[in-house]
Amino acid sequence: MFYDIYAELCAKKGVSPSRAAVDMGFYRSSVSYWKNKGGSPGKDGITKMAAYFGVPAALLTETGEKKALKPAKPVKAKEVSAAKPANREEPAVSSGTDQGDVPDNSPSMFSRQLAKAFELVSDIPSRPMTFSEKIKALRKQQGLTVDYIAKAVNVDKKTLLMWESGNSDGIRRYKLGKLAKVLNTTVDDLISSDDLTPKDRDQAVLDFGPYIELLRARGECLALFMLARKASREDIELTISFMRALMSADQTCVD
Repeated sequence: MFYDIYAELCAKKGVSPSRAAVDMGFYRSSVSYWKNKGGSPGKDGITKMAAYFGVPAALLTETGEKKALKPAKPVKAKEVSAAKPANREEPAVSSGTDQGDVPDNSPSMFSRQLAKAFELVSDIPSRPMTFSEKIKALRKQQGLTVDYIAKAVNVDKKTLLMWESGNSDGIRRYKLGKLAKVLNTTVDDLISSDDLTPKDRDQAVLDFGPYIELLRARGECLALFMLARKASREDIELTISFMRALMSADQTCVD
């Protein structure tokens, strides 16, 4: 029960449940609702509480359920966009090493590679992603359909699409926990930037670092170069890192 978790956190902090609620901007009557009716705050309330008590948001979304949808390593949302899209066939590129094997440098091949690079880079934001953006990005990265996630979280398709479009304030805490599980991430990562104001979010610089090695290891040279151009507007040191990656000793991207 949510109230049991809340009351324990209040006791550890040395404040009464009512006092803590008021400090966080809730009505005093909210405490009675949580205690007597089994209610709980939504996503925004969970975010406030996690910050107030200094605990992971996941602690506040525990429901006592022991069955996980699928054991898997958590995925950080900031690493999502550069990850390899699921079920996508890579265009075959000739190595040119076999006799009679002529490298395919046709405009159609280059166009496909260029389009792919644009898609990879355009999915990488230049600022921290919002909760809604993370849902959509994680879903696409893992190749999950809207129908699949909606069924796993036990909401209708329209509700999930509403969350992805930015209207997610009303999501309940137990839905938040289920959503994190099916997306193979944590509640804390999903809501990590939702306490930022729009101004702060626009001014924040995304850490492009994780994308350097991901793109380079996959040989996505065009995407890496485009991302270097994008990063140059954020941080000159990152641009230098991208250029060094492009010209590295193993010639991964300059064969």
